[in-house]
Amino acid sequence: MTSLKRQTVSLQDLPNTQAYKIGLCVLALVPMLSLVMSFKEIQKLYSLVGAFFMPILALTLLWLNNKYVNQEFKNGAWINGALALVFLFFVATSFYKFMG
Repeated sequence: MTSLKRQTVSLQDLPNTQAYKIGLCVLALVPMLSLVMSFKEIQKLYSLVGAFFMPILALTLLWLNNKYVNQEFKNGAWINGALALVFLFFVATSFYKFMG
């Protein structure tokens, strides 16, 4: 199992990091979708990506805040329960939409 490495980067060195360069490429290339897709298709794609945001955020917070965070900053039982409910709500809604 790998652990997350904590890196400290100064503001002067930030433009030289790989994450910064990938972010710039994404900002430059994503708008180019409008060259090959219609506006309606882009709206559908945006809504699809947006629909996955909350459940993925809930899972990420459950995983990272309980595994890679110091004991004093870990989520409590109430927060974990709320995040699990958010995830289950989206799973149930998706199941209901597509299966029934």
